[in-house]
Amino acid sequence: MKDQTDQTYRGHNLERLLEEAERGNIKRGVISVANIGNQIVVLKRSESRSYFPCWYTASVFGNVEYGENYESAVLRELGEELGLTQSDVKEMKSTGYVYDVVTNFLLRVFDVALYSKAKPRNNCPEEISLVRLCNQRDLLVSGYYLSEYLNLPDFIGESFFRKAFRSRSEFSDFLDTGISKMQWIGLTPSSVCALFLCYCCGTVDEKNLVEVNYEKYLSYRKLAGFDIGGVRVVVAECRLTGASLLIGLS
Repeated sequence: MKDQTDQTYRGHNLERLLEEAERGNIKRGVISVANIGNQIVVLKRSESRSYFPCWYTASVFGNVEYGENYESAVLRELGEELGLTQSDVKEMKSTGYVYDVVTNFLLRVFDVALYSKAKPRNNCPEEISLVRLCNQRDLLVSGYYLSEYLNLPDFIGESFFRKAFRSRSEFSDFLDTGISKMQWIGLTPSSVCALFLCYCCGTVDEKNLVEVNYEKYLSYRKLAGFDIGGVRVVVAECRLTGASLLIGLS
């Protein structure tokens, strides 16, 4: 059996991607999933955004500036977009990386737990049209359904499912009574991958890697409302690397 600890995507593994980022051939960024208990902060991108206008992110995304480390970039972006300070952050841990092939961004993912007193707000109205707290389960169910639209490997959808529901019977009850009360959340591909790394991939390891690709035209399509509607996201490949991640999924 092939050693899965060195699984690659188009000749790339995490070490190589990090080397290319150091050389400036790949853009570096951060993507943080901020939560207060079982509520996750969700942002709606403004209509004027050049990429994914009116789509939602269960994450705060931004560049890593010259001379800045990842943790400082996360705190800066939380301040710029949500008006939060370091005193609002209870815990911050790295859960891996997302490489967006289309935008050529290598994004380090952070799971950010906020204190209950934290009040995330829209601090950047030119880029964000809405900030709200969403129930974690609603987002996981959205990830479950979106993984099919994203054409992601089956185990990713199954991982969202197992995290959201304890059994098939609980899922059946949800279909009977809960789904009509839930709003599907049209998340960007990178945000779906970040949710997966933070909540569903098994063992958390900062060397976990998800690489995502999709048809470029999708990023220019405006998303209507809180519904994925007729938008079909196409992801060519999604590969994972890191022994602990692969073991955690077995």
